[in-house]
Amino acid sequence: MTDHDLIWQFTREARIAYFSMEIALESDIPTYSGGLGVLAGDTVRSAADLGIPLVAVTPVSRAGYLSGIIFLGTGVVAHWLSL
Repeated sequence: MTDHDLIWQFTREARIAYFSMEIALESDIPTYSGGLGVLAGDTVRSAADLGIPLVAVTPVSRAGYLSGIIFLGTGVVAHWLSL
């Protein structure tokens, strides 16, 4: 099967669109900041495991994302992660 055949088949089959502001798919890809992103990632992985035709859509920031570290008694220190 050629790439063209695969693309044609993919675009002709019905799919479920799953939109989320953050989705945790890989820890190395900072497209999530917390529990809801992890839940969305688990949902997408479960759909894949069950063979459910799902396409996940999430925004990606060109500026990167913030990562925060909580220090006991001193608060949160944030720094930018670039993609």
